[in-house]
Amino acid sequence: MPAYAYLFRIFFTMLNSSSFFAFLLTLCISTNLFATDRAFKYAVSKDEKKQNNKLIAHEHYQLSYNFEHAQAEWVFHSLNYLPDDFIFDRTNNFRQDPILKSMGPNRQDYLNSGYDRGHLAPSQDFAFSEEAVSDSFYYSNMSPQNSDFNQTGLWFKIENQIRRWSSVKSTQLFIFSGPVLTNKLKKLKPDSKVSLPNMFYKVILAKTQNGKYHAVGFLVPNLNILRDHMLYRVPVDHIEKVTGLDFFSELPDHLEEAVERSYDKKFWKK
Repeated sequence: MPAYAYLFRIFFTMLNSSSFFAFLLTLCISTNLFATDRAFKYAVSKDEKKQNNKLIAHEHYQLSYNFEHAQAEWVFHSLNYLPDDFIFDRTNNFRQDPILKSMGPNRQDYLNSGYDRGHLAPSQDFAFSEEAVSDSFYYSNMSPQNSDFNQTGLWFKIENQIRRWSSVKSTQLFIFSGPVLTNKLKKLKPDSKVSLPNMFYKVILAKTQNGKYHAVGFLVPNLNILRDHMLYRVPVDHIEKVTGLDFFSELPDHLEEAVERSYDKKFWKK
């Protein structure tokens, strides 16, 4: 296991939730884990009084697990998609997160529910490594999704769009994915601890070679809808209002405000 993975574990018990993610990202930046410069800081935070979350760092992605809803409120990963290097197939070895163990969801929570175990951070984004693909099948990276939405619909199309952006633009993308978790969500089934989200989001940040930042969000219903996925692009500000999350809070205020209040339709085009 890489040295930084041990550091994550050591510091988990030492850091509170408001400081952990900023620490984690600063560590990633300073060790060049995400192949970017020290000035590229971003984070996500939420009013601690509203949180019932556990922050988890796996080797290739990080997440904030919400115990009330038995799924991640957000999953973060970076992507530098080079098709020739992404050669490993999905493993389908769904299993409990080894950090959460019995506290987390399992197969029984989803069995015969009528919904897919939908990836938040998609397995294909980790196809550079067989181990990374396998680790993406932890239940902590799953959320119940309409089957068509997940396999051929809006969510599937957005995932493919993000990979195209990374490949065509030859730039690394920084991605948050998650369900919109609210107090009145019903459970997936009577014997499941997993809530059934009505909406999902993605937030994507790019830093171009000339040092300019661009960000865009997607906010989509958990339904089989035959519409162009690009119609669901929204400013990051809009997703923050819906979720109560604060993305990229470690960016300088002027940069954060600029990238979140609107998005460049020409930059974020098909």
